[in-house]
Amino acid sequence: MRAIQDLVTEVDRVRYTEGQFLGAADFQDEQDYHRRALGRHETGGHTWGIVVGLELVENPDPADSQFVDPVLNPGLAVDGYGRQIVSFGTVTIDSALFDAYTTDGHRTVWIEYDETTSSPAGAGFADCRDGEATRTVETFKIVIDPPATITAVIVDGAPAAPPPTPSGTPEIPADTSVPYQELPVEPPLTRWLIRLGTLHWDGTVGSGRPPGGGWTSSAPTLAR
Repeated sequence: MRAIQDLVTEVDRVRYTEGQFLGAADFQDEQDYHRRALGRHETGGHTWGIVVGLELVENPDPADSQFVDPVLNPGLAVDGYGRQIVSFGTVTIDSALFDAYTTDGHRTVWIEYDETTSSPAGAGFADCRDGEATRTVETFKIVIDPPATITAVIVDGAPAAPPPTPSGTPEIPADTSVPYQELPVEPPLTRWLIRLGTLHWDGTVGSGRPPGGGWTSSAPTLAR
C-alpha cells in the first residue's frame, strides 16, 4: 500500500486571482481536477468495462482459410480509474504480441489505458527545451494473458474488497467501481485491464486459427 501522502484524499481546484502568476503545474492541476471529476462520474454513476464496440473479429486469411487475422473494432471502454479508452478505427492485433506463446491454445486478450506524448513545440516557441512534447496522447495497449489485471483499491487508507470482506477490511461494491477510492498522485498506467475476449492462437505456426471444436469466445463484462 502507498503512503497516505502519495494518495489523492481530497477534492480541490485551482483558485484564480487577478494578477496571479501561473505556471505549468497550475494548468496541470486544472486538467487533473476535471479528469478526476469525470472519472468519479464514470465509476460512480456507471461502472467500469466496455461501453460500446471493441469486438474481437477473426477475419479469414485470404491466403489460407485455415488461419484467421484477428482485429479489434472501434469502441469505447472505461477502466477502474474512470479513464476513457477510445479506439477510433479498426486495429489489427499485432502477431508479435503472441511471440512468447509457442504452443497451440486459447489466449485471453485485454486492453489497458496508456499514454504517450506528441507535438513538439514549433521553432522559436520551445524556449530552452527544443523538441519537448506539448501534448499527452491518451491511447491504449493490447495485452495477451496478463499475469494480473487489477491492483488494490484504497479506501479510507486501506485496501478494500468486494463483499464478503474479512473483519476490519473496508467494503466496496461487488463490481469494484469506486468513485471514492484514494487515487495515487500519479496513477499507474497498468491497472484494471479490461477483457476483450479470447483468441485461438497456434504458436507452432505463428498464426490465429478459427475457434473450432465447439469452442466459443467468452463475452467481456460491459459497463453501463
